[in-house]
Amino acid sequence: MADSRDIESEQKKETEGSHSNSKQDEEVKKFEVYMENEIKYLSSSPVSYTIHRIVKPIRDVKPEAYTPRMISVGPLHHGEIHLKAMEAHKLRLVNDLLKERKSRGVTLDDFFNEMRSSVKEVRQYYSELISLNDYEFVKMMVIDGCFLLRLILGLSHYNNDSMFNDKWMPHVMRDLILLENQLPFFM
Repeated sequence: MADSRDIESEQKKETEGSHSNSKQDEEVKKFEVYMENEIKYLSSSPVSYTIHRIVKPIRDVKPEAYTPRMISVGPLHHGEIHLKAMEAHKLRLVNDLLKERKSRGVTLDDFFNEMRSSVKEVRQYYSELISLNDYEFVKMMVIDGCFLLRLILGLSHYNNDSMFNDKWMPHVMRDLILLENQLPFFM
């Protein structure tokens, strides 16, 4: 016959086991929340990222070869202090593009809504999660995309511009071809 101490010992083990299970359940739930937050912008299908940061060992050899000096395009260097001065020039070119397109019936709303409808897909081109919320991300992509479009369509228009001249344009162009300073091509 089982001793009362043996029964108490068995009950204690069962209680500890259920306590351990509830702690494990809490950890699983915590992990699920973590995963949901980390992958909310990723699709369920594998994606081939096209815009990456340069890996640290390569970047460390010559960091200035991979860092924009004057202008940022896209989210990887967006908001860096030393690049803020060019934001006003980007907005000026965006405004010029919008004035030109308005006569064709294309508005800022059109650009913004088109970008907003593609935000999840655009985020997937980057190899890392972008911390900007959707509004800030869309705003940045519209400004940067319109800036590039205006620059490509009418660079000759800015020959007498203090920023877009023979002195500054080589530096701007250098920044625009950097691997970390890119927009997805379909934009």
